[in-house]
Amino acid sequence: MYEGLCGQNIINGEILGGKTGYTDEAGLCLTSLAKVGSQEYILITAGARGNHNTEQYNITDALAVYNSIGK
Repeated sequence: MYEGLCGQNIINGEILGGKTGYTDEAGLCLTSLAKVGSQEYILITAGARGNHNTEQYNITDALAVYNSIGK
């Protein structure tokens, strides 16, 4: 798992856990669980640009989604 993903602060919540992945076909992927307010969410992202050697856009994409929920 990406170091620092668990416990990542998001607006009105936090990421509780997640699993990253990568294939040439699917790109960077992430399955994650977060609690925003009193609600829990499971988010699956796929097709993020980049690879293991670039910025982890799968993580930044998930943070953007969770933060939009928390507003």
